[in-house]
Amino acid sequence: MSLWDNRCIKNMSTPKAICLCLIVAFLGCTKTRQPPVRWYYQLQMLQIEVLEALAAGPPTLFVLEPFELPLATFRDLAGALKKGGHTLLCYMSIGETGTYRYYYQALNKRIIKHENAVWKGSYRVDYADPVWQSVFLTKTPEFGPSYVERLINLGCQGVYLDTVDAFWDDPAAVKKNAQIMADFVVKIKKHGVSLLPSFLLFTQNATTIYQFLAAPEVFFAAIDGIGIESAYHVGPSWFDNVYAPNKEVLGEFKTYQSHGKTVFSIEYIQSGAKIEAYFCQAQTHGVIPLVADRELTGKNTLYDEKTSFCKK
Repeated sequence: MSLWDNRCIKNMSTPKAICLCLIVAFLGCTKTRQPPVRWYYQLQMLQIEVLEALAAGPPTLFVLEPFELPLATFRDLAGALKKGGHTLLCYMSIGETGTYRYYYQALNKRIIKHENAVWKGSYRVDYADPVWQSVFLTKTPEFGPSYVERLINLGCQGVYLDTVDAFWDDPAAVKKNAQIMADFVVKIKKHGVSLLPSFLLFTQNATTIYQFLAAPEVFFAAIDGIGIESAYHVGPSWFDNVYAPNKEVLGEFKTYQSHGKTVFSIEYIQSGAKIEAYFCQAQTHGVIPLVADRELTGKNTLYDEKTSFCKK
């Protein structure tokens, strides 16, 4: 059954299925959630009016930073998106922290490593540390409810995990660190499902992590999809690089798709010609594309499935 379907059992040919159907009927079946035909990714400068307008559109996967809005406002937005048949994932960085995060002051500074050279105020962390992982997985006196629980309580249907690729930071220990990071991802999925059975988990980038794992199928089973940045326009510029596809990453599209995972692509480009060509390539590769500004402030160009951008 697709992760986008409701949990109603339609085939009642066995007593077990009948029993399950009765249980689901008792709990109440929700409206079938259609697979997203586009996605939207914003972490800064969220505007409720813009997001509410998008909610009136076709099925969309929203990836948002919930703490950019007052909590009550975000909770109302989450309800509106769910009612409209959309999917809401909330951003969560598990390989990096920020001085603006609610848990930062209570965090033991021995966990904190070097500052991100690009994003000031963000720091790499020792993601293997049990205290760090407890921020996301358990309720503690120091940090309160787990990060995952906080997001679910805000109406998030799942999480979008960033800096999973931090396992590459130490080239001499890539295999060991990839396993640590993958195990962390699996723990997050299990924790989320324990609180919300339909909990979704997407990772960003880190496409090759499975290659270093003792049991890659465990990792694939834990994730529901993946978002990939700058697979088509690779270069030294902060924004609007030329078309220079990363063939290794494009090859990984098929790997994830063969495991039943939807691939969401994002490019930081500007010109109309580049955007049209990119959307065409995305169609060809069976991925859902998005164009955005690097700061993710909402300057997005969404894909329109009704329009073919491939030149006839």
